[in-house]
Amino acid sequence: MTSTRTLKSSKRRWIRRGGQLLGALCLVSSIGCNALSDSKLLSFGVEYWDAEPGGALASSEFGVVGDQIDVDSTLSIDDEKVWVYHASATLGPTLIQATWLDLSSSGLSTLSNSVIFSGQNFAAGNTVASELDTTVLQLHTETGLYNWNIVRFGFLAGIDQLQIDATLNDQDALITADQSFDGWIPVIGVTAGVNFPLWIIEVFAEGKVSGIIEELALDTLDGDYLSSTIKGGVNLDDGFKLGIGYRSLEAEFEEGGADFDFDLGGGFLFVEVEF
Repeated sequence: MTSTRTLKSSKRRWIRRGGQLLGALCLVSSIGCNALSDSKLLSFGVEYWDAEPGGALASSEFGVVGDQIDVDSTLSIDDEKVWVYHASATLGPTLIQATWLDLSSSGLSTLSNSVIFSGQNFAAGNTVASELDTTVLQLHTETGLYNWNIVRFGFLAGIDQLQIDATLNDQDALITADQSFDGWIPVIGVTAGVNFPLWIIEVFAEGKVSGIIEELALDTLDGDYLSSTIKGGVNLDDGFKLGIGYRSLEAEFEEGGADFDFDLGGGFLFVEVEF
């Protein structure tokens, strides 16, 4: 049964990746052929992120109210070390920044109390295998507001595609329940950075925060969503950067009878090349 769940999960991830690529292509094509002819890749980087899941999940179905299930203490979801990819490019006069991450965290725990998830009852004392798949594709544009020698400051706007798949499998009662979310979220934010020469290298630090709160969501999201990154390092050879940072992703919203209240956070190492 475990192998079947793994195959299904792998299939879902490949379907998601295809959907993300299709969505990105549709966005690029909407900008127009003239802009594409003037496009230029500016940078490409990878991060090795130690993501620690947290928060809680709840799902109601068929009139049965679900319980808040803690991802850490109840499900024992493990940390996940994953690669995060990001790039920036110009499309005509527009600067596009893209970030993509895909992680699949799993856990195995013995329930101390009975819980209800997606209309199913998981009894106390039973062993529950859980899996939490999270995929985020971020497509942002940046507008520089202040750029003076070593300091810069600007605004971000764009869309994030957030996908969450949560699956619980009772290995004693042979019960499986799942809940998913897949949606595009319009976001706004700010970005800032500083860099200065130090002997033969350049030291830099930068950060950005983007997201949306329920009061500004205009019915696109019943809740809050926030993504933030801060990092610093050295520019070794005119465009070859490496360093450390911290990435956080927090979401608290309702969708179709399900409550998603989770966070992902942790440090990362990164390498980036500017062209």
